[in-house]
Amino acid sequence: MPGATRAVGYTVRTDWLGTTVQQAFVEVLRAESAFESGET
Repeated sequence: MPGATRAVGYTVRTDWLGTTVQQAFVEVLRAESAFESGET
């Protein structure tokens, strides 16, 4: 997040199976995180 002054994160359980929308949201978070960190 531009201008963020602290780390933002999330936690999930190992056996968590979210809804389709929740899983898509997590994938977007992962993709954006990889992009921001230069991993793509």
